[in-house]
Amino acid sequence: MEDLVTEALDELASRSSVRPKIDERFLVPLIRSVIGTDANARCAVIDSMLMHGVPPDDICDFYIPEAARRLGGGWEDDSLSFAVVSVAVARLQGCLRDLVPVEDVPRGDRMGAPAVVVVSDRYHTLGSMVLTAQLRRVGISVRLLLGRTPEDACAIVSTGDYDAVLLSVAQFDDLDEVAALVNGLRLAMGATALIIIGGGALGAGADQVREKTGADLATNDLTEVISQARLASNRANAT
Repeated sequence: MEDLVTEALDELASRSSVRPKIDERFLVPLIRSVIGTDANARCAVIDSMLMHGVPPDDICDFYIPEAARRLGGGWEDDSLSFAVVSVAVARLQGCLRDLVPVEDVPRGDRMGAPAVVVVSDRYHTLGSMVLTAQLRRVGISVRLLLGRTPEDACAIVSTGDYDAVLLSVAQFDDLDEVAALVNGLRLAMGATALIIIGGGALGAGADQVREKTGADLATNDLTEVISQARLASNRANAT
């Protein structure tokens, strides 16, 4: 069973370094459909992509995040309002939920795979949902916390048997609050807790983010996240 877990996790990790060519014939209609108000149009675009052989995993891992990036670019260059972008991204999240099962994998059924918590603020949730879907796809048990207070997050991890906490941080300016959360998580989970930070804040430098927050690792590399979570799980199972 351990070999099956290793194979599945390695396959997921490899996808992070092999990005398929985005087909504008599908991406542009997807963006237009989430800007518009017709829910049937969004379903029709997704159905068309599937019918033309675009794998559901590619829609989740590449097309939906790219659509969100372009929407964000539209807000930055003032061609789209903040309200339009916010609603459109929420609709992309709806597409993601439709494509990916939301059920968690019970710890006893994970065949030795890690159990992690993904923590995101209420304003930058799409990336955390994509990451959660990627990890669950290979049997990792993931608890997704969206918009929870630091106190809630610490209380939840203190009552679970988790190998790592993954924090999604969008802005470098938020790092003082993140540092306080990291300290709280260590108190809740113990000194050996593995805490990994990812997200837009790493644009200021991964080393700076790690040093300023006290996290164990700061990376957007899915391969590294999986590797470190597996090591933490192995250490926990060995004790």
